[in-house]
Amino acid sequence: MGMESSVAMSFAELTATPDRFFSFLPDDWSVEIAPLWQGYAQTGSRIFALLENEKIVAGGIVFNTVSPDTQGYASIAQRYFDSGRLYIAFVFVSPAERGKGYGSLWVQKLRKHMPQQPFWLAIEDAALVKFYEPLGFTVIETVNNEGATEWVLVD
Repeated sequence: MGMESSVAMSFAELTATPDRFFSFLPDDWSVEIAPLWQGYAQTGSRIFALLENEKIVAGGIVFNTVSPDTQGYASIAQRYFDSGRLYIAFVFVSPAERGKGYGSLWVQKLRKHMPQQPFWLAIEDAALVKFYEPLGFTVIETVNNEGATEWVLVD
């Protein structure tokens, strides 16, 4: 039996156990979202993770309202929500697991879990466009978020 057959991959919702996800995130990300999570959870925002043998290897949050990282352009963000899109944010892959396709797999599993749902996201690093475009996202505008440029992508 090879190593591949012993790996159990699963996609799970961690909305009810947010600390499990927040402890996986980099500290500066966790500090930004963890204190506010209760309010976002009450609006229907959700946390999803890709697990390998029950260990988080990738994850992210799906927001249905203006999130902490989009406050700097809240009116633009609201326009995407009003169009029926949900916002994908705080997407993170464990540094030890990068390059294995887990980020792409997380997006694919999310789409399978919410098949009719259109999404939008914003990135601070233009290099990430090359990650998201093969997953069906297209850059449609840039925004100024508190002095930094972000690229907005939709699927």
